[in-house]
Amino acid sequence: MIKKIISEFKIATLEDKVLEIFILLMAILLAALALVSLSWRMEIDAPIFHYIAMLMDSYDYMPYRDIYNYALPPTYFLHWLIIKTVGYSNFGFRIFDLLWLAGLMVVTFYFMKDFSQRVGLVAAIMTGLLYLSKGPGWSFERDFVLLLPLGLAILAFRTESITNEKWRNFLIGLGIGTAASMKPHAGLALLAFIPRYGAEEKNSVWSRTGWLILGSSVVPFICFLWIWLNGALPSFWKIFTNYVPLYNELNRN
Repeated sequence: MIKKIISEFKIATLEDKVLEIFILLMAILLAALALVSLSWRMEIDAPIFHYIAMLMDSYDYMPYRDIYNYALPPTYFLHWLIIKTVGYSNFGFRIFDLLWLAGLMVVTFYFMKDFSQRVGLVAAIMTGLLYLSKGPGWSFERDFVLLLPLGLAILAFRTESITNEKWRNFLIGLGIGTAASMKPHAGLALLAFIPRYGAEEKNSVWSRTGWLILGSSVVPFICFLWIWLNGALPSFWKIFTNYVPLYNELNRN
């Protein structure tokens, strides 16, 4: 593997050398942005969700039932996980955010390296640069967070290490369902995996669809169970049938 990477990056021409320097400069810029980002403060939605997670952790508050907010359960869980692992500080939040970004960059590298190791590396670095260039306002926003489970779903589809087609489709659905449990429109990604993409795919479209739906239902079902068992279902329904439509209408206007 190491020899393959070395041969991939072997400098043979002036163009290769210029490209290697460009990639190195991109990597240095990414490292500099990551260091600068450690001083960022939480902005936009993050402090609100962090506050709700604090109420959950310290006072046993239940979203929807005790707190009026429209985010879906995985968002609260992730912020609760942040304060339980790295604390309440802005610095801890930045560390968690950068670790999540690192995970997304690794996934990006793995499903882009089929073009070449160099393409995979550039794609990963560009992912980091594009995200950090948006500043603290984009830090751990849900539209960014859901990219990791979606990326893992794509990785499950492309990897050769999963030979069982049913298990593969279940894992694809699990990744998409996790993303959709934060932003429901992410569930539309399921449609991309229903068609047959190769002769080696032996399952029927109904079997494939069934396993995709089964996998995608796991996290939403856990979220529903959590809401129901904590007596928050009536409040959840009221928020998402009354407030959320009004919120969307006001945003359009």
